[in-house]
Amino acid sequence: MGRRGGGESMLQSGIDPGQSGEGTRPGTEDIYSSLIERLDLAVAVTNIEGEFVSLNHAFADLLGFTVNEARRYLPSDIVHPDCRHDLERETQQLIDGTVDTVTTYRKLVRRDGTVLHARVHKTIARRGPATVIMTVFDDFTDVVWEYPQIADRGLS
Repeated sequence: MGRRGGGESMLQSGIDPGQSGEGTRPGTEDIYSSLIERLDLAVAVTNIEGEFVSLNHAFADLLGFTVNEARRYLPSDIVHPDCRHDLERETQQLIDGTVDTVTTYRKLVRRDGTVLHARVHKTIARRGPATVIMTVFDDFTDVVWEYPQIADRGLS
């Protein structure tokens, strides 16, 4: 897996995905970041260059990392090689505006090398020149083992 420097926070990126209109409400970025950090759902936010901007403990835990360790990787590093082409295609569709959201299944690689089957929900937010993609991950590994036909829908 490739490594890179630490990610910037939502506040540092100038992105406030909670805002869709003009202007910024004071403190909204801090509130937004706090909500993400406290969620039990695994959440990662990336820029369009494919780097983590923000991620929470649930995301890092899901993959067997600490938050600081997870920030050293690129999102493409944690996606199973079988799924990287789909990741690139879906990301480009979000960036191009072809779609606003994507829900799919993805194989991810945990720190220990085991494969995690996940349902992923992605959406894009634009604010001026900055754009981010938020992804929420649901661990579907047990479901895939119980119902292998789910793997035929994009995890195999």
